[in-house]
Amino acid sequence: MRSPGAFAETWNQRDVQLYHLAAGGSATASQGHQRVLPTFTTRALECLLPAVLRRAGPGFDPSRARLLEHRLVLPAPVTAPRSVFHEGTITAVNRVGAAAVLGVRIRTLSPAGDLVAISEASFSEGAARCVEPARLPGRRPDATIPLAVDAQQALLYRLCLSNGGEAGTPALDDLVVYGAAVRAAVDAAFGGDCGQVRMCSARFNGRVRAGETMLLRLWADGSEVTGDVYVCDRHAPVLTELRLSRGMED
Repeated sequence: MRSPGAFAETWNQRDVQLYHLAAGGSATASQGHQRVLPTFTTRALECLLPAVLRRAGPGFDPSRARLLEHRLVLPAPVTAPRSVFHEGTITAVNRVGAAAVLGVRIRTLSPAGDLVAISEASFSEGAARCVEPARLPGRRPDATIPLAVDAQQALLYRLCLSNGGEAGTPALDDLVVYGAAVRAAVDAAFGGDCGQVRMCSARFNGRVRAGETMLLRLWADGSEVTGDVYVCDRHAPVLTELRLSRGMED
């Protein structure tokens, strides 16, 4: 395994509010209380990604990188303000057919060395996306929620990126949609209580054009919520197997 880099940062309530707005939340809901969405910590992936891709080797073209899968584990609720240290590792660089697949793992630690989050992601080279069939419940969804991601949300997301890393990576659109879906799922299934989330994950299948409307479908099953997101007009999948869990996974 090779370490592509690390950086320290301190986030505050302004950063949290900007991220909440970037994820499609209202200005009123983002004010007056601590509301740290679990996917807030994926900003570290955005900031470390350029360094990661440069060290992936000649078999991987950074300009063609696309996010395939992501999994985030949180031992405890994310709080603000807070100082943390991010360290990234390349876990795999594999060739699948004509494309390369890159695995990345980022650990976020407190100044005392306590684990804040583990972020694991895989990227493909080129337009390839997840093609495995989604494993979703065979019943009608418990909730359907319209979502939209516009250019302003992407701009707000760039503004809330940490100064400790770099910005403008190919994963930007994917992570904005991911945050919007998790925000809506937390509101619908957990009563807006972000602190309940201990794990979230998703598989990425497509991108969204500014102004398009998406639909989030959710199924609740005990401590876990499963869902997917697709573009309404094009019936195109965006996220498959979106999962949020109240309990820590092994």
